[in-house]
Amino acid sequence: QTLQLLSSKSKGPGEFFRNINKLQICFNHQIMLNTMEYADLEDHKGRRTQDNSSTITQTIVDVETCMMSSKMAHLLKSLLKNKQSKCGPTKSVVYTQWTQFLDLIGIALANHSILSAQIDGTITAQAQEKPQENLFNNPECEVLIASIATAGTGLNITCTNIVHLMVRGPP
Repeated sequence: QTLQLLSSKSKGPGEFFRNINKLQICFNHQIMLNTMEYADLEDHKGRRTQDNSSTITQTIVDVETCMMSSKMAHLLKSLLKNKQSKCGPTKSVVYTQWTQFLDLIGIALANHSILSAQIDGTITAQAQEKPQENLFNNPECEVLIASIATAGTGLNITCTNIVHLMVRGPP
């Protein structure tokens, strides 16, 4: 089917690049393609450790569980570079439009010892203040992972100096 997509008679050069982009989207992250594979992540979502104040949550999962996509690799490279920067502490916000991708990002960050807080549609507006407070008040918490739909407006991110958009490219 992939070969048919590329070898079918196209309507011009735009059609070819549109099909290449569709392939890129399909193969960008393997876990997102198959819900059976994503079910394995559900087992790990509940495995979390908390500090004594119960305000910081860190997910611990094997590296193999979170398959690496090019977007994820670039994000991690950037965050690790910022972590090692001599310019002082950096705080980042990572936005994505996919709720499943929020969990994947959280797992990848945890595997690289980057503490993060997460805001998604599963928590109430009042509960959204807790991850923001973690980002503001805890020097260990370096990244806020947020859903664009949930935290796209009204979010106080003044303590951050970098924003990463993990969204799909144009069709």
